[in-house]
Amino acid sequence: MLKKNDTVPNFSLIGIGANGEKRKISLSEFKGKDIVLYFYPKDGTKDCTIEACNFRDSLNIINRAIIIGISGDSIDDHSKFHKEQLLNFYLLSDTDFNIAKLFDAWDEKTQSCKRQTFLLNGDFKIIKEWRDIDVINHATEIAKFLY
Repeated sequence: MLKKNDTVPNFSLIGIGANGEKRKISLSEFKGKDIVLYFYPKDGTKDCTIEACNFRDSLNIINRAIIIGISGDSIDDHSKFHKEQLLNFYLLSDTDFNIAKLFDAWDEKTQSCKRQTFLLNGDFKIIKEWRDIDVINHATEIAKFLY
C-alpha cells in the first residue's frame, strides 16, 4: 500500500484527457508537476458528480496541479460523464482496480474504488493524503493546502 512519502511508480491507463479525447495516459506525462490523484466510486452518482464538479470549478484555484480522477468505470462511461459535466481534467479507467489496490483505495465490499485523494509532487512522491473526504468542501481543502 502506498502512503505519504512513498514514490508512486509510473503507470498507464486508458482514459479521457482534459479536452475529452480518449487515449492511453501515463503518470510520467506529468513529471515536474503537482498531481491531485483522486479515486471515486462511480461516474454519475450524486456524491461523485458533486466532487467532480467542485474540482472542475476549482481548477482555476488549483491551477498549479494536474487533476486526475480514477474509478473502475469504463472508458465510455468516463467519456459520457466528462462531456455531461463539462469536466476539464483527466479521468482514468482502472477496470481491474490494480492502481486502486496499490493505493489501498479498493473497497472489496462494494467492488469499487474508495473515495480517497493523494497529492503527488513533481517527482511523484505522495506529499499529502485524504482518506476521509467531504465531497462538498474537498476541492477547497486541497486548494488551501496548495497555497
